[in-house]
Amino acid sequence: TLRIIAKEREDSWVDLIVDGKLRRTLHIDGSHESTTIVMPQAGDETHTLEVYKRTEAMFGTVQFLGFELPEGGRFMTPPPRREHRLEIIGDSISAGSGNEGKNGDPNIAEHENNRLAYGTLAAEALNAELHTTAVSGIGLAVNYGDERVGAMPEQYRRLNPLDPDTNWDFGQWIPEVVLINLGTNDNNYAVDRDEFVAKYKHFAGELRK
Repeated sequence: TLRIIAKEREDSWVDLIVDGKLRRTLHIDGSHESTTIVMPQAGDETHTLEVYKRTEAMFGTVQFLGFELPEGGRFMTPPPRREHRLEIIGDSISAGSGNEGKNGDPNIAEHENNRLAYGTLAAEALNAELHTTAVSGIGLAVNYGDERVGAMPEQYRRLNPLDPDTNWDFGQWIPEVVLINLGTNDNNYAVDRDEFVAKYKHFAGELRK
């Protein structure tokens, strides 16, 4: 068995993948301090575990504090890192909003699965590590609801998009390819074409620095 310790729960969902197969989907909502995973076999076998956050920050943030092994268990050297590095920057399409919705409102946390969004599938096909920065309703110049504050060029720099005082260290991970998929929410409102093009060029320039 293996215990995962986490905090800051709210309404987050994560997939727990053991030995390349989905073991369970966990709802982290504050009802527990940790979760226990029963490995598929006993004995001295080596297993791999991937914890994948399915939902975006607006539903809830998660801080993983570590893992606890049973007596006699030990952590092994991680597998080799993937060959390439891909970054996706986008809105609800890139987040996977509602991609598992069947009945009722698709825009709820349990119906969002970034692990099955197009960016993750592309990264798997390319043998690439993936970083996704995606916020439902966000635009390049104008967000959903005609909001012009907190668009992607502003939120992109944050470690936590909900906290303007957090800053991501871009030196930690440098992608080989950056895919920007923005404009759907801007197009819902009367955004000036020249303004949109100018902001896109400036944002692309900032990404190249």
